[in-house]
Amino acid sequence: MIQTDQVLRATQERIAYFEGLVAQFRVTTSPQEFKLMAGGFLDDIDQMHAEVIEYLGHHATEDEDLLDRSARVAQQTGLEKLTRLRSFVAGAETRPNQVHQ
Repeated sequence: MIQTDQVLRATQERIAYFEGLVAQFRVTTSPQEFKLMAGGFLDDIDQMHAEVIEYLGHHATEDEDLLDRSARVAQQTGLEKLTRLRSFVAGAETRPNQVHQ
């Protein structure tokens, strides 16, 4: 998620770079290679465009609110990952070690 103008500029540069790669692939690869090579880049471009639009859709005075929301989401996500990790570790401790021959 884009949270600052600096990250916005970096994202826009990355989009331009990826678009340049895909444009190059269009003329330097076979149709089959193009589909394989371009697909991931096009997905990334779509995702980054969506992030840019989300960021630009808020007035600059709303940046603090956006940062606060992002921090809450990051904290919640981190807590969920920690909970899953603790559950996994607890489960591993109760399972006997298996020796593979």
